[in-house]
Amino acid sequence: MSRFMSGTAAVAAAAVLAITLNPVPASAATVPTAVFTQDSTWPSGNSGHYTVTNGGATALPNWRVEFDLPAGTTISHYWNATITHSGTHYVALGASWNASLAPGASTSFGWVAAGTGTPQRCLLNAAPCDGLPSTRDVRPPTTPPRCAAPPRPAATPSAGTRPPTTAPSPATRSTATPAVPRWPPSPR
Repeated sequence: MSRFMSGTAAVAAAAVLAITLNPVPASAATVPTAVFTQDSTWPSGNSGHYTVTNGGATALPNWRVEFDLPAGTTISHYWNATITHSGTHYVALGASWNASLAPGASTSFGWVAAGTGTPQRCLLNAAPCDGLPSTRDVRPPTTPPRCAAPPRPAATPSAGTRPPTTAPSPATRSTATPAVPRWPPSPR
């Protein structure tokens, strides 16, 4: 019985450690996302769908997904959304039955396309579809206030120059032999 208990305790401790060391990003659970899945491809086209998920704490009314398709790829049929486009830029709006999503709810819409391109630069209600911030911090790192650079060593004289010295006058010179420490020290 004690072996079982110690094994169970080890598994529980490992689970707590894994959760502590690998926390779920806060944005992943608190913002809406739209994830594209390509369902099928063939030489002249493809089909795919977006899954829109409301990861927020409040309702997501009237979701809007925008994306670009590469030149040469056009949507020919779609479902569960109203899709319009201008050139290669597409906008999908929720249908009357799936436009508003409760917290934790999801829906999907899809299409059949002529051409093999897949969506790029996706936005969900003007924010990146992956839920991450749209701007990245590109500033160089700074030194924290407590971490000062170590002091630089004193300059050493270059070759060919001698540091100034003050030689002792003959009257103050000692004639005693300086004590030289012995290694290893002799026992006393």
